[in-house]
Amino acid sequence: MTAAPFVDVKNLRRVFDVSKPWLNRVLEGGHLEFLKAVDGVTFDIAKGETFALVGESGSGKTTVARMVVGLLPPTSGEVVIDGVSMSDAGQLQARQRLRRRIQMIFQDPYASLNPRFRVDAIVAEPIRAFDLIQGERNIQDRCTPTTAGNIRTNFPAASGNGSRSPGRSRPKPSSSSATSRPRRSMCPCRRRS
Repeated sequence: MTAAPFVDVKNLRRVFDVSKPWLNRVLEGGHLEFLKAVDGVTFDIAKGETFALVGESGSGKTTVARMVVGLLPPTSGEVVIDGVSMSDAGQLQARQRLRRRIQMIFQDPYASLNPRFRVDAIVAEPIRAFDLIQGERNIQDRCTPTTAGNIRTNFPAASGNGSRSPGRSRPKPSSSSATSRPRRSMCPCRRRS
């Protein structure tokens, strides 16, 4: 007897409406236009298994990953993680508990860190979102000086030299993992030529 997969994705599909606004279509005689970003994606991932979603730029890897973790609703299809449906309205509380255990890691750390937010605000965000610590004072205490210096006075762009050169110090988008402690991370991969 085989165990149920940890992640089960069936016939995932996402279509975006890329039409001009209604008034423009009426005045200019346009029509509805749709972009099929993902169509018919099916896979499963067993507990403890490593899975790589690899494809060309623009092939829908990030769209699939966003649908899997629940950041983007699928047009059709189903995603079940550890027995919890990511779209069934009746499993809202179970889905909220599940979200504490998973985390999206974006390809570009600069896309996931707002350079206008101080590091303490970025680190405190998952603490507030998941009610991990009660009370604003307790949250601020959690974001006190570290071995890297006082994070309250640093901005992501100030971490390292602000350069995007390889090998240089950069802010890490997974810094929230220290506060929310996810057990699974979704990381879309890009095939290098």
